[in-house]
Formats: sequence, C-alpha cells, structure tokens
Amino acid sequence: MLWIVALSIEYPNHLQPPAKGWIFYVDQLLFTAAMLGWTAAVLGLIRLRAAGGGKLRFGLFAWALGIALLVLGNIASLTLHAFVSGSNAVYDNNPLFPLGGIISTLAALLAGIGILRARRMRGWGNWSVLAYAVYYICALFIPLILGHEPNFVTEAGWGAAWIVVGVALTLACSPAVGVGGRKPVRPD
Repeated sequence: MLWIVALSIEYPNHLQPPAKGWIFYVDQLLFTAAMLGWTAAVLGLIRLRAAGGGKLRFGLFAWALGIALLVLGNIASLTLHAFVSGSNAVYDNNPLFPLGGIISTLAALLAGIGILRARRMRGWGNWSVLAYAVYYICALFIPLILGHEPNFVTEAGWGAAWIVVGVALTLACSPAVGVGGRKPVRPD
C-alpha cells in the first residue's frame, strides 16, 4: 500500500529522482518504507518455510538480499542527494539499483517455483510469488532492458502484486488456517 501511496505522490508532482524539495524526500522515504515491508514479507516466507527444504528455498534468501540492496541503494542515493551533491549521478550511477534489481528478480522467480512445488501456502497463495515474479519480469524488467521506463500503471501493478503476496502470507500464517493451509491440531 505504501508503494502505491508513494507513486500517487510521485507521478502527479513529477518527483522522479533527482527531484528536489521536502516532498521529494518524504516520497523517497515512503518508497524505502515500502521496500522494508517487502523485506519483512520475504522474511515471513522464509520463516514459514514456504519454499520447503529443497534448493529453491535459497531463492527466498537471495530475494531478501536483492531487496535489501535496493533499500540500501535508495538510502545511500537519498542521503548523497540531500547532503552532498544534489545531482542526478547519485541515482543514475548507483550500482546497488541494478544489482539489487537483477538479484531480486531472478530470486523471486526461483522462490516462486520453490513455493509452488512445496505447496505450503493455502490454495492460490502457492501461486502468488510466482505470479508476482512473472509480472515483474514481463511488465517492468523486460521493458526496462528494452529502454522503456515504467509508468504509474505498471508500477502500481507491482505494488498490487506485493499486496497479493502479503495477503497470501497472512492467510498461510493465520491460526485458523495453520501452516501449509492445514487446520491446526488442537491438543485434547
């Protein structure tokens, strides 16, 4: 949700980096908070052991690493932009953005396959991460490689995909449902 709120501030006010002013910094902090939420969601999937015990579970760890690199990249660029240079270079030349983006994209795909194979989430929730990864690759990653910048709709779709992953994780962790979609066993 924070991602979509931040987009709703960014696009109408033309705040794509490297804009200036207090609203730009607030907007970037909202994006950073959203990415920290994504990291928490992936850590929740790790704790749930959503990808099972096979090799694909490492996709979840790599996904968390990729998102953490994006968070660090945004914080570093925002800090340098605000207090040091004020130039475009801190966003354009930050190696953490492409590195974190590539790692998180490929890792989300691996994690999605692992979660689907492990079937530890509930019903459609088993598909949520794979659907997220496919959306990200098709709507954002491939167009970016081809030189097309994302727009409000594609980025909002990305935020909505995270909401779906969060709902699936919440349902999988619900005490009424239990781990793996099974009802919890009540001790007699």
